[in-house]
Amino acid sequence: MIVWDLTSRERREKIHPFKHPSHIEWSPRGDLLAVKSTSGNLVLVNLDGDTNEPLWLRKHGREGCEVAFSACGNFLVDGNWDGQLEVFDIRSGEIAYSESITHVMLTSLAYSRSRSHFAYVGSPKATSQTLPSEPDYLSVRKWPFWEHQPVVLPIRLQNIEAIAFSPDEQLLVVAASGPGRESARLQVHNLESGTVIAEAGYNFYASGKSIAWCPRDNVIASVEQGGVRLYDSSLCRSLAFLPVEYPSHVEFSSSGTHLGVGAWGRGFVCLLDEALSNGAQDA
Repeated sequence: MIVWDLTSRERREKIHPFKHPSHIEWSPRGDLLAVKSTSGNLVLVNLDGDTNEPLWLRKHGREGCEVAFSACGNFLVDGNWDGQLEVFDIRSGEIAYSESITHVMLTSLAYSRSRSHFAYVGSPKATSQTLPSEPDYLSVRKWPFWEHQPVVLPIRLQNIEAIAFSPDEQLLVVAASGPGRESARLQVHNLESGTVIAEAGYNFYASGKSIAWCPRDNVIASVEQGGVRLYDSSLCRSLAFLPVEYPSHVEFSSSGTHLGVGAWGRGFVCLLDEALSNGAQDA
């Protein structure tokens, strides 16, 4: 993994804690980097320290969803495909909270801008070799987890691939691939009622399950077949399409001025205004 300085456009750090990293997450203060592997190994890297020697939180874990820091930066939330939801106290490296959801895989995790709320996808495991599994569902959890029970939204969709909060923390955008390519949908839901307030079809791409909501503008970015598409938040209009070979991830900067695109080949960071201008002709 490479850490870049966007101002100087120079490489700052090269980090290699293990093979096959699958997710990285900055702490709110920007001094720590949480890194998770495809097999569930989990480490912390202190970028402000004298050495970037990783602090191991877990070895030999399980595949699972993304990780996320609490607003104070002292806790790290993690979930896996065995239905285990865990909160690490990074000051001690110990598990501060844990719960197990039976017969469910935790496949996606997102947090609101203030990190006061978290949302995660529960994907029921198949109980029959001939019948399909039950539809996925969404749970919203107020922080801290040990003081609040999850609220299960009245949303049931086949194959929820990615989720993201709106900047005002009132809405959630959901990407679901459905049982077939023609049924892939983007939906914006009200967090209180679960009501669908916007919907559009999208070109699902199996190797790039990522969606993001810009904190500055009413723009939603979605990884799709052949690139990244930018929508207005009502999903009524495609604003731009950025062609990318083998796209895998999309994310906005905290200020909303930049857009980061990851790819199995070559990713990039660009100004959002430039992306909207240059990609509009392909939208």
